[in-house]
Amino acid sequence: MNPRPSSVLLVEDNPGDARLIEHALATAAGGFTLRRVSRLAEALPLLAGERPDAVLLDLSLPDAHGLSTVERVRAAAPAVPIVVLTGNDDDSLALAALHAGAEDYVVKGMLEGEAIVRVLRYAIERKRTETELRDSEEFYRALYEHARHPVFVLDAQSADLDILDANPYACAFYGRTAGELRAASLRALTQPDEHEPQPLPAAALLREERAHQRAGGATAYVSLNAVEVTRGGRRLFVLTVTDITEQKRTQAALEHRAFHDTLTGLANRFLLHDRVQQAIRLAARQHQQLALLIVDLDRFKEINDTFGHHYGDLLLQRLGPRLGQALRESDTVARLGGDEFALLLPNSDEDGAIATAERLRRALEEPFLIEGHPLVGTGSVGIAVFPQHGEDIETLMRHADIAMYTAKRAGPGRYAVYAPEQDRTSATRLTLVGEMRSAIEDGQFFLQFQPQVSFATGEATWVEALARWQHPQRGYVRPDEFIPLAEESGLIEPLTRWVLASALKQARAWHEQGTGLGVAVNLSASTLLDPQLPELVQGLLCRHHVPAARLRLEITESMIMADPERAREILTQLAAMGVRLSIDDFGTGYSSLASLRRLPVDEIKIDKSFVLEMAAESADPVIVRSTIDLAHNLGLQVVAEGIETRETWEWLRRLGCDVAQGYYLGHPMTPHELAAWLERSAAA
Repeated sequence: MNPRPSSVLLVEDNPGDARLIEHALATAAGGFTLRRVSRLAEALPLLAGERPDAVLLDLSLPDAHGLSTVERVRAAAPAVPIVVLTGNDDDSLALAALHAGAEDYVVKGMLEGEAIVRVLRYAIERKRTETELRDSEEFYRALYEHARHPVFVLDAQSADLDILDANPYACAFYGRTAGELRAASLRALTQPDEHEPQPLPAAALLREERAHQRAGGATAYVSLNAVEVTRGGRRLFVLTVTDITEQKRTQAALEHRAFHDTLTGLANRFLLHDRVQQAIRLAARQHQQLALLIVDLDRFKEINDTFGHHYGDLLLQRLGPRLGQALRESDTVARLGGDEFALLLPNSDEDGAIATAERLRRALEEPFLIEGHPLVGTGSVGIAVFPQHGEDIETLMRHADIAMYTAKRAGPGRYAVYAPEQDRTSATRLTLVGEMRSAIEDGQFFLQFQPQVSFATGEATWVEALARWQHPQRGYVRPDEFIPLAEESGLIEPLTRWVLASALKQARAWHEQGTGLGVAVNLSASTLLDPQLPELVQGLLCRHHVPAARLRLEITESMIMADPERAREILTQLAAMGVRLSIDDFGTGYSSLASLRRLPVDEIKIDKSFVLEMAAESADPVIVRSTIDLAHNLGLQVVAEGIETRETWEWLRRLGCDVAQGYYLGHPMTPHELAAWLERSAAA
């Protein structure tokens, strides 16, 4: 007689992920029955009544999000195992979910049929082992014999926890016969831990996670769950062993990714921040100094523009080991973003930092051989020393930045130590760069939205998201001030990610208010050419529950021409997701409409320099007319930006332009101002 199929309740609102899971369970040996709901409110009554064997739970639902989702399911059905479904950008949340009571988790970006089935079976069997083993001696024996993980009966009074019995799976797992295992002990299976005294007490042998030696001599990380029982007056342990080697590897990979740069493998900004904080506390207690160095590559943009971003990425990957040649083992190298790196030198004064900068200069003078091309990667170095140049990480970072730009002005391969008397104008400008780092996280940036109006209907169905900065001391900082600074310093990438996330959050709010506005976001060149961009966009769309068709990404011709093949690959992935794509400032680069036929774009935006002169007697109307006609022949929509007069509106309407944007229609507005504008437009 075949065993009853395991019943699984899938709580998932993403249809694509749900289909993958449904297919995996439908084809799994042994069989599963699956019921799917998309909201937590639908799941809770089912848990109270039907009691499935397991719950597959998305951490981000329309009516619940994060750890509270796990807690509510656990409260509704304490005995039902929970397997969490999490996105690639929710690593820390997934780990926290395990501590909140989840049995396991599956990363959506790694959804594989066998993995899902394996995790579900593990979760279901472990729960059954923990609960039903105590309830029935008859069931215990059946489960003991047929469990798909090792189970032992141990002598609880033995210092080595002698093995009295072992199930068949234990014999296969450890590569020993039942007789060999009964002649051994749990201590004999446990690999020594150098951090624990020898010999280990019995309680330490039963620690929840240990390293065991399995068949063939391989090391397996196992989770131990011991239940004490008494039989015939003798104290015994029934020990369940679960192989968590793959889970440990996945957890280590997630933790590493959270604190390391994806491209180079170096420490990222978060890990650097933690280490600098610890170093500052230690230096303050021991009355020592430390140095923080900011290194920015010279002419890195030229390398990207000349050879392409592939070469730039290879150079960045090889830069970390080269920098390490000039450092001590106790020092830290981190990538801040783009071509900017930071070096932490604990217990180092100004002279030591200068000596390190000299070693860095010599190390970087030797060319990097990248696919046969010798590339020189000299860098400008800024130095700030604790405590004389700052007593907190923000001040040290800002002053090292100022010193770095001072060094860059002096020429390639130079270094500079921070000094208050450095050029005040440059210092003010560079200080702004330092302040921009925290401004993104501190909520100083906000979005305004400029409507895009259809010539045919007069209605706005799209808006362009524009970043604005309200500095707490400086007041309003103009975009033409901070955007170039962000691009120069490498901060344009985190700024672009913030704009993208904030715009999608607002799009979701409009959807809930019944306003079906799509939102357009400008991408930076570095963001466009980031291989992780499609994954980032997919994760943000899922997090904010925004259909891909409501997002339009705007890129310029020059971004595409910097690395056409890489850009085409990434744009194709985005288009396959349903994201709309637009070429911004068309007409100012080196591409042509014909070249756009190879790209999955659906819109071009005529550069406002052509539009602003529409009313004048020049060739611009001819250029605009030709661009509109050719674009329509290629099936592309045309947006004209920079419309400031009624006359220009009429010109473009007669030329057959599709969409208008400019001050004549509406200035960039806050969401509240935009709502009032939409009401006035609807009433007109």
